[in-house]
Amino acid sequence: MSRTRKTAFAVTSTVLAMAGVLATAGSASASTYSRTSPKGGYGVAEVSSTRAFYACDMGSADGYRVVAHLWPDGYGYQWAQDANGSNNGCGTAIQLSLPVGTDYTIRVCLRDGSDGADVYCSRDERGTILG
Repeated sequence: MSRTRKTAFAVTSTVLAMAGVLATAGSASASTYSRTSPKGGYGVAEVSSTRAFYACDMGSADGYRVVAHLWPDGYGYQWAQDANGSNNGCGTAIQLSLPVGTDYTIRVCLRDGSDGADVYCSRDERGTILG
């Protein structure tokens, strides 16, 4: 095998191995960002590797609260919010008691008031609860 082919094979093998590691690591926790409001605010939602589910109001102050939605496969809907102002710490984390291996979907949105419609929502992100 030529030196060029050996190098190409080694690079390809390394890339494939790294892709496998990233695919596995990506499912340990999931996070997502809302779209940005016209005033520059946005929301973040995450399910951490310690099974904490939370929402954070980030960016410029825009008058919106952040609402995070969680749909665990086979379990009841959960939600979290951050309504204490932008860049003022995240909302209270919800400690999930889902079993290892549970797949879930999360989405984060901005909301005008407690009863307003969700706007500037993220796309749905999938994750899996790991040990």
